[in-house]
Amino acid sequence: MRALRAESGLSQESLAHKAEIDRSYMGGIERGEHNLTIINLQRICKAWMSAFGNWGGC
Repeated sequence: MRALRAESGLSQESLAHKAEIDRSYMGGIERGEHNLTIINLQRICKAWMSAFGNWGGC
């Protein structure tokens, strides 16, 4: 997730804000410190789609 986000130029903070999750939680997901729940995966996917269009049919 980190590589895709960084490659697209989207900051961790802006993706977390769009997904309505805490930035520190997003960082923990990217570092493998937190398990990603289905609900938060859906939030991140929707945020990604709103920023860049359809991404993998989320």
